[in-house]
Amino acid sequence: PDSFDAAYGIATSRLQNQDFEGAPQGIEDLQRRFPDVARTYLIAGHVHKAFGDAAAASSAYRHALQLEPHLGEALYNLVDIDPPAPDDAVTARATEIATRAGVRPADRINARFALARIHDKAGRYAEAFEYVQCANRLAHEDMGARNIRYRPSQTEHQVARIITNYPASSFRTALEPLPIDLTPIFVVGLPRSGTTLIEQVLASNGDVQAAGERVFAMRCEARFREARKAAGRKGPVDPGNGTDAELLEAARETYVEHLFEAGLDGRWVVDKLPANFEIAGFLRSMFPQAPIIHSVR
Repeated sequence: PDSFDAAYGIATSRLQNQDFEGAPQGIEDLQRRFPDVARTYLIAGHVHKAFGDAAAASSAYRHALQLEPHLGEALYNLVDIDPPAPDDAVTARATEIATRAGVRPADRINARFALARIHDKAGRYAEAFEYVQCANRLAHEDMGARNIRYRPSQTEHQVARIITNYPASSFRTALEPLPIDLTPIFVVGLPRSGTTLIEQVLASNGDVQAAGERVFAMRCEARFREARKAAGRKGPVDPGNGTDAELLEAARETYVEHLFEAGLDGRWVVDKLPANFEIAGFLRSMFPQAPIIHSVR
């Protein structure tokens, strides 16, 4: 009952799971029980930001900074909503956090990224780029100190698994179409490749709903792999195989239920998550009729 970390963890989980009913309840609970803790207002800002309420999010981030002046995550998100001028007091705060000895690495990293955002908005591109490089160097050093390193062999293994599991032969047989008039449109690609713009263009049509960036397809794919392993299935996914077909249909039903729970029941629903390029084979297997749009910049 008295654990802030537990309450904060619940609120964060609700936000990350895109529980848009539970997340506001979580922040209300935190604000009632822990009104003097900066992270209470940090998570509140994140929830308001997710709901598109920029004014409420900014107010929450400012409150967090009042309670914890060097909280870089609150500062970065405040700047991200509306970058101030280079001579603004918020910019001075970012500079102090970025350069002050004894400040946590995560806070200094966020402060440097905030300064990059500020200078980029002001057209000072050389300064912005320098701050980005500095932030990335510090982040690389910090992750290395915590033994968090990019290991190419892991990525190569993952890509090899995807190629093995979804060769061209996997798509010779398809699941029966959904018995309802709902078709997802998956937009994939690299970050900053234009996926958001594509989603906005599509959603301007009255028959199309925008789901935003949802990680649920990724979770469905992970559960599908676990269920397939438990069933003793190995090698290429084959919708013509009874076990694979049953597991794919179960994954599809779970995915559609998630859409309905989020109020996404239109004729077309845009699921825009750049990283879904990794599970394109799974998406095609679940929804043979669904368009997959690959955005390339």
